[in-house]
Amino acid sequence: MDNHEVVTRLRQGLGLGDEELTELLGAGGAPVTAEAVARYGEVPLSDAQLLELLDGLIVWRRGPSPTKPKPGARPRVDGNLVLKKLRIALDLREDDLVKVFAAGGREVGARGLTPWFRKAKSKHYKAVDDATLGAFLDGLAALGMPPRRGP
Repeated sequence: MDNHEVVTRLRQGLGLGDEELTELLGAGGAPVTAEAVARYGEVPLSDAQLLELLDGLIVWRRGPSPTKPKPGARPRVDGNLVLKKLRIALDLREDDLVKVFAAGGREVGARGLTPWFRKAKSKHYKAVDDATLGAFLDGLAALGMPPRRGP
C-alpha cells in the first residue's frame, strides 16, 4: 500500500479534516502552511512525510514524549511501522486491535498480533502486508474512532 493511500484512508477513518491535519502536522514539528497541508491530499507522499504525519498523530493524541528521539537515519516505512505508530497514537491494546481488525473484516487473535510488533531480526517477526494494513484502516473507519487531543 503506498503512502498516499495510507494517509487518505487514515484521514477518512479518523475524520481528520484540514484543520485537524494542520494541528497534527504542527504537533509533529512539520512545517505547517496551506500548501503543505494540500500536498497531503494531492501528490504521492514520501516516507519522510508519512513519518511526520504518524509522529504528529502520536504527539497530537498523547502529548510530547519525555525522551528525545535518537538522531540518525529514519526507519524504513512499511506496514509494520505504520501499524506500530497507529497503535501508539490511538492507545490501542490487544483487545482493541482484535476489535479493529474484526470490524475491518479480518479475524485475528491476540497471538496473531504479536509477530507484527516484533523487531525485524526476530525469528518470529511477520511482515504486515497490504491486505492486513487495509483491513486495519477499514476497521478504524468502521468503528469511527474519533480523534482526541493529548494532555
